[in-house]
Amino acid sequence: MVRSKVRILSEELKGLKKELKNTAAREQRAKERLSDSLQKLKEQNFINAELHLKLEAYEDIPVELFSRPTSDYSEQQKDFAILHLYSPKAYEFIKGYLCLPSSRTIRRWMQHVDAEPGINLSMMQALIVKKKWKSGSLHS
Repeated sequence: MVRSKVRILSEELKGLKKELKNTAAREQRAKERLSDSLQKLKEQNFINAELHLKLEAYEDIPVELFSRPTSDYSEQQKDFAILHLYSPKAYEFIKGYLCLPSSRTIRRWMQHVDAEPGINLSMMQALIVKKKWKSGSLHS
């Protein structure tokens, strides 16, 4: 009886290890695709060198960005979607590889205003992006 339980648990462990190995391999392939995508964006002049450097920080991106969320987008997915503010073309290009929210969803997020007293950090960030855009430092 004990031997049969050990055998069953051993087989289950073997299956779980195999599943973990396959998942790790899928994650690695997804990261490689993201890295290739960033390089293509730069080559096609969808993004400038400054934005490419900022996006390189996301090369070690969580796998959840590659799957459609079951309910809401995670905070990391929302943060990555800010790419749309810098370059809608680059965002649409990356959206072909990642499961990112639509432009309409991003606009809906931007409509919600944090009405707490004090300085609104998201508004300050939006103003900084707008100022950089108007000054031309975000253009390629």
